[in-house]
Amino acid sequence: MKLSPLIHILLLIVICLGRPPACPATETTRTLTTNELESIFSEIIMANSPWHNDELQINNFSARPLSVTVPINGVIDYEITQKPSFSHLGKKIISIDLLVNGNKYSQVKMLGDLALLGEIACLNKRLSRGDIITNDDVAMIRHDISMLDSGIIREADLVIGKKLKTSLRAGAILYSHLVEAPPLVKRGDLVTIMARTDNLRVTVPGEVRDNGARGEVVKVKNLMSRHEIYARVINPGIVETEF
Repeated sequence: MKLSPLIHILLLIVICLGRPPACPATETTRTLTTNELESIFSEIIMANSPWHNDELQINNFSARPLSVTVPINGVIDYEITQKPSFSHLGKKIISIDLLVNGNKYSQVKMLGDLALLGEIACLNKRLSRGDIITNDDVAMIRHDISMLDSGIIREADLVIGKKLKTSLRAGAILYSHLVEAPPLVKRGDLVTIMARTDNLRVTVPGEVRDNGARGEVVKVKNLMSRHEIYARVINPGIVETEF
C-alpha cells in the first residue's frame, strides 16, 4: 500500500519525538595554556633568584610544546629536570617533567629572558657642563637596569648638589662618573687653617693653592709661616690639618 506524503511526514515526526534525548559528551581533558606554563616558569625563577621578586621581569617567554592536554581530574605537579644558573640575568632555559597524579605525563622545555627593574635617576631637562644639579632637575623612573653599568645612580640624593662633568640631554640616565662634588674652596681663596687635638685647637690664616670639594685634601699656604701644607676641606673657608 502506498502511503500518502502527509502520512509519511507524520510517521517521521512520531519517530523523532520518540527518541530519548542525546546525552551531552563528558569532558575528560583540559589544556594547560602557554600562560599557565609561564606561571610555572615564573614560580621557579622567583623561588631561586637572588633578587627581590618585585624587581624581576620575564620577557619573551616561549615553551615547547606551547600547551599540554591533561586529564581534567588529575592533580598537576612538576619536577625540574634542567635549570640554569640564577646568579646572572639574561636568557634562562628550564625543562620540567609534567606530573599527573604523581606520574610522569609530559616533558616541557621553557625559555625566557630575565630582566632586572629598578628606580634610576635621569635628567628632567638639558644641563650643561659645570651646572649644579638641583632637586627639580632629577626624575626617578622605573627602568630595565640589566645591562646598565654599575655606576648607575639609584637615589636622587646622591646627585643633588653635585656638578655635571659633561653636558647631558633631557632624559639622560645619570651615572656616578658623570658628576662630581662642587669645589667648596678655589685656588686663591683665603681660608682658616685649623689644627686640633683633644684639648687644643689652633687656627691660622691661609691661602688655598688648589680647588677642592668637601673631604678632599688640598695644598694651602700658611700666611703666618709662609710654608705650604696639605689640609682637608671641611667647609667653605675652613680646612683642617694635623699637628
